[in-house]
Amino acid sequence: MRLLLLLPCLLVALPGRAAGLFERREKTVERGNQAYAGQHYQEALEAYERAEQHLSGEPRIHFNRGNALFKLGRMKEAREAYLRAMGLPDVDLKKRNLFNIGNTFLHEKAYRDAIAYYRRALELDPEFDEARINLELALRALEKQKQQDKKNKDKNKDKDKNKDKDKNKDKDKDKDKDKDKDKNKDKGNQDNNERDQQQQQDQQQQDQQQQQQQDQQQQDQQQQQQQDQQQQDQQQQQQQDQQQQDRQQQQDGQQQQQSSGQPPEGDDQGNPRHLSAQQVQSLLEAARDNEKPFQLFRYSLPKYNRRQTDKDW
Repeated sequence: MRLLLLLPCLLVALPGRAAGLFERREKTVERGNQAYAGQHYQEALEAYERAEQHLSGEPRIHFNRGNALFKLGRMKEAREAYLRAMGLPDVDLKKRNLFNIGNTFLHEKAYRDAIAYYRRALELDPEFDEARINLELALRALEKQKQQDKKNKDKNKDKDKNKDKDKNKDKDKDKDKDKDKDKNKDKGNQDNNERDQQQQQDQQQQDQQQQQQQDQQQQDQQQQQQQDQQQQDQQQQQQQDQQQQDRQQQQDGQQQQQSSGQPPEGDDQGNPRHLSAQQVQSLLEAARDNEKPFQLFRYSLPKYNRRQTDKDW
């Protein structure tokens, strides 16, 4: 418990006093040391940096500059300054320089590097209590860090397992969804196929009905044409028969006239009751159109007066 209570004191009580070597040589360094002692670390840093322009090869100016940077919390820059001060001739300053480098790593929780520099400081001075205490603190912090890392690693493993488990669950859900989707898709495809088949059948049936109607209409037209043709043929035949009958009757009439001693038709043109051939033809056409009996024709024929034959006996 005592060592743990020392940790914040050591972290706050960072590098010791600034080197006073230049108090007699350089007023700028002296002003920097005074500012550092008054905890005006930025002013001290500026003074050390001005002095560095003339004393860049002097390791102790880098040591002082590193202390000011450390107090300002600029650990990386402070460590670089301490590394440039590694050529310090004084063993006490050299061990403190190593100790300060270790403190920069400790402040950044780089415990392995801090432990290495604390051990180097203890090699120079095994009685260096501050380095020994911080070394023990760094070792404990490193062990705690390892345990925490292991705990985090185990936690991450569990998290990864749970994540993998969730992924597997999600995959299973996705598979189930895909299966349901495929089923619905198959069902939808089946419904679509059935609907398409039904529509195709309906269309085929409709086409068949239309074709049947067209065939029936064509057949009716053909039958009507046949009937019209038959009727026309019958009318023509009737006309021919009527004409033949008219000619036959005319011939019979002429023969009868000849046999009775009457002059043939055409020789009695002076008779006012005689019909011309054109009149006879008109009467025949009227008789055919009106389908009147042939008696009309006979009725319309002229009546000839019988000539009395002289008896010579």
